[in-house]
Amino acid sequence: MLQALPESHLTHLFEVMAFSLDQSTRESYAAGLLRFTQYCDSLNISEHKRMPASEILLASFIASHAGKIASSTVDTWLAGLHFWHTLSSQLAKRPPVTIEHLYALGSGLDFTNAFDAAVWAIACIAFWCCCRLGELLSFGEVNGTEYASCRIPWTKTTLREGAMLSITARDDPSNAPFFSFETAHGGWAPMTKGWFLSRCNEVWVAAGLPEMPGHSFRIGGATHLLLMGVAPDLVAVQGRSIHV
Repeated sequence: MLQALPESHLTHLFEVMAFSLDQSTRESYAAGLLRFTQYCDSLNISEHKRMPASEILLASFIASHAGKIASSTVDTWLAGLHFWHTLSSQLAKRPPVTIEHLYALGSGLDFTNAFDAAVWAIACIAFWCCCRLGELLSFGEVNGTEYASCRIPWTKTTLREGAMLSITARDDPSNAPFFSFETAHGGWAPMTKGWFLSRCNEVWVAAGLPEMPGHSFRIGGATHLLLMGVAPDLVAVQGRSIHV
């Protein structure tokens, strides 16, 4: 049944399940997940053996804390692990787009071609801003504005207050959608998710890399930021997520 549901519906289900817990419960569950992860790390237990966790692994984990924590804490930790197993089973595992994929894409695209230039712009924003492709490629009402703006979180003068940057002097017409490209006939066409992914995967396969689904940009961007040492709560804000 999971395979029959659209990716966006499964992602929404994941978020609703996570947000169904109150803040104190999430914090208590998170403590158990942290201790379990630390225990597995100390024994060099591989990821695929942690989730789903075997009964013997869970028993060994709890035994390592025997006499150190209250029975109520044990119950909470195990409840958190059970909830995480339930939550994780709702979504099929999807590989992340890596920085290697971005390098390959940058090398394989022709930036003198408007279509490829649009693909590159979308790929960079989807990765570094942890975006869903639907947030960038969805079709909305064209408002005819002659400028665009974006907010940056920090500047030398305003520090953490940030600032709004205005993007002007655009060469494309005011009624052209974001990430549109100029066609061979001189018109403008909006980029679609299908065209975008097809071009990305064409470049990646030619470079000896596997094909990737659309949500892998969001996953890969978040993973890369975490590996760079960015705090999880900041990554959650970057990806506009309701849970950490």
